[in-house]
Amino acid sequence: MRPTSSPLTQTVLVKPIATAGYANWKQVSVTTYGGGIWRTWFDRELTVAGRLFVKVGRCLFVCCNFSLWKLCMQENESVHMKLFNLEHPLLFLPNLAIHLDRDSNTTFTFNAEEHLKPIFTFTSNTTNDKSKVMSIIDIIGRRLEINPENILSSDVFLVPVQEATTGGLVGEFIFGARLDNLMSTYNGLTSILTISQDQAWMNSSESISMFAAFDNEECGSMSAQGAMSSWTEWVLRRLQNDAFERSIARSFLISADVAHAIHPNYKSKHDTNHCPEFGKGIVIKLNANQRYATSGSSLAKMIRLADMTCTPHQFYTNRNDIGCGSTVGPILASKLAIETVDVGAPLLAMHSVREMGCTFGLVCGDTFFKGFFYRMHEVEKEFNKNVTSIEQQSATEVDKKL
Repeated sequence: MRPTSSPLTQTVLVKPIATAGYANWKQVSVTTYGGGIWRTWFDRELTVAGRLFVKVGRCLFVCCNFSLWKLCMQENESVHMKLFNLEHPLLFLPNLAIHLDRDSNTTFTFNAEEHLKPIFTFTSNTTNDKSKVMSIIDIIGRRLEINPENILSSDVFLVPVQEATTGGLVGEFIFGARLDNLMSTYNGLTSILTISQDQAWMNSSESISMFAAFDNEECGSMSAQGAMSSWTEWVLRRLQNDAFERSIARSFLISADVAHAIHPNYKSKHDTNHCPEFGKGIVIKLNANQRYATSGSSLAKMIRLADMTCTPHQFYTNRNDIGCGSTVGPILASKLAIETVDVGAPLLAMHSVREMGCTFGLVCGDTFFKGFFYRMHEVEKEFNKNVTSIEQQSATEVDKKL
């Protein structure tokens, strides 16, 4: 199970009534989502992406007394959802010049309401009159050849224009937006697509493999599309019907997010013995206060699976004097009572507008998640044999005492 909230973690949502500006500047009013590092949004080319709900239908006209009247009725009227990404640079959020804020290098502060208003144009005597009244929705509609009057509602987000890329000496790094949590989502989705196309395995497997991606993890997961909803349980009940309770007891869940790699310039932020590094494999995350769902049993099973799939692995737990984030793992584990582990790829600059990942971590995730679908039943059999042996031994000892 993986949260997809991250594409929005570093995203700014355009407000429903987004018109803003000062003097001849035309700006967009926005609101922040989750815990982004908002200062990284300044001085970057931005655009808008999201979805529109558009009314579609052919208007009916009647002619009366040589005048044309438009009826308030449409033929075959319906509402369509349209995804969009304008892609080209449209907005910019400029920093204040150093001359006007001499302390900005040491005490950079801003007001999220006043200072997070990107500029998209300005008006002047030579500017087309239409630009004086156009809103961001008007611009989107015109670019997509949609009448803005037919746009009923929208989810519009600011996104950086710069595409993700690889870099470093030999391409060992990944630079891009929303790597948290696109990396784990990509690994999970490609893995289940791979096994679904393996007909021999599908015919022989006794397990039901499932991939789920949840939204709104960054704001508590309490939404219809979040991990706190009943969606997962409903799906599992429909799959298993009256065997739901039995299947839950035999299930295993991986909560796949990303992990904090040790920063070479901020080494003191990590526990000395738990410093995830680039190039050393996937990270298994632990927290005694259940911020992560990993237990001794689930940890042992993941170590065994990593050994089976030849996947390098490392461990992360936070320092006692630094708080710990959380994932959808504990939420799903408590709601479903499924044994759960938290894992992820190491990441730097987490929640920045542009993050830094590791190509080796992506490769390890691919190997590990495919191995989970293909071989987790082997791991469970090993542990079940051990449990059966212990139960038999305990029963024998009880019989002797009796």
